[in-house]
Amino acid sequence: MYCRKCGTKNEPADNFCKNCGTPLEKTLNKKESKFETIAKKKSNPVFIIIGIIIIVAVLYVGRQLPEYLMKQETELVTFSGYSLEIPLTYQAVVNNDTLTIMSDSFEEQEAIGIRIYATGYEELVSELKELASTDNSISNLETEKYENEEYVIAEYDIGNYKGAVALKKAEDDNVFWVQTVSPTSSRGREILQNFIPVIATAKKTGTTTSEVDGEISMSITNKLKEEIVEIF
Repeated sequence: MYCRKCGTKNEPADNFCKNCGTPLEKTLNKKESKFETIAKKKSNPVFIIIGIIIIVAVLYVGRQLPEYLMKQETELVTFSGYSLEIPLTYQAVVNNDTLTIMSDSFEEQEAIGIRIYATGYEELVSELKELASTDNSISNLETEKYENEEYVIAEYDIGNYKGAVALKKAEDDNVFWVQTVSPTSSRGREILQNFIPVIATAKKTGTTTSEVDGEISMSITNKLKEEIVEIF
């Protein structure tokens, strides 16, 4: 350490210059600890914002993950000569040749009913389309696709009955009749569309014996009511 007055070199421990007695000014080179450096960086507003985003993301994923994992778990349900992979977010009940689907996410008295018929897909689709063009109780009929497979879906509003019905071809010209009941037809359509991916998992395991009434074109409105009664 050098004296600022006379330039004499002194020892680091000296408080006064050994030559002229002038008080020595010591410079302390304090190093910032790693903790202090990190703390200063974390106090930066950018880091605070990033931290908040990370916390929110973790909380959201933590809340959604159980539901997501449950959706990946399925139950193999067999009925009317077919097996379906039903996600555990649904509750499936088989009664003879009818499969009824419930869910905690459904509103009160909402449900899905499924029947499989052995023949008549083209006939059913044609007659449903004809009825939709002449009877306003069947509306918003459209042909849609899921994984390049077509199905026909329409909404119905018949007296106290509201919901949607979908017809989808299965193996050997079998027909999936998928019907919902709901407070509104549009809500029933939404429920049905969400369930179509489950229908796509169907695999034939046996013989389907249910047949379609040959005069369905004259009674499809009553058929909708009949299905509601039989399914629910």
